[in-house]
Amino acid sequence: MVSLTLDLYFSGTSLRKISRIVSDHYNVNLGHTTILSWIQKFVPKISEYVNSQTPQLSDTWHADELFVKMQNGVDYRRNKNISFLWNVMDRKTRFLLASKLSPFRDRAGALAVFKEAQKNAHGNFPEQVFTDSLASYSGVPYMRTKGWNIKMIRNAGINK
Repeated sequence: MVSLTLDLYFSGTSLRKISRIVSDHYNVNLGHTTILSWIQKFVPKISEYVNSQTPQLSDTWHADELFVKMQNGVDYRRNKNISFLWNVMDRKTRFLLASKLSPFRDRAGALAVFKEAQKNAHGNFPEQVFTDSLASYSGVPYMRTKGWNIKMIRNAGINK
């Protein structure tokens, strides 16, 4: 019952709706406060376990950034309230290694996401990283000093 309620919660279902679903389908009366207490109790334990696991990664990662409209973002090329979401993902497993939000589309944002990816990869480093041609991905010197020996492939996906 706990895993069902957690699954429904992480699927975006409200606590009261979860309570109603459990009552309708399983004839068990759970209050929404009980479900909330389960979330508060078990999510930290699940997080701790998941973060201790070492993902089985391939030798190729993809990195990209995207514009995100949000309150208090910067005025970027006349688009107000813009921030940038940086992502690094393993090519084969589609495991999201890192996701970082930054106010600017700069080298600091790119380095922050690669540092997080390095931490989450538990010592597994790629041979190649596919990126677009954004100059902010010139963090290769940092990565080489940290033991990475990678080939950055720019303009990935652009047909010439």
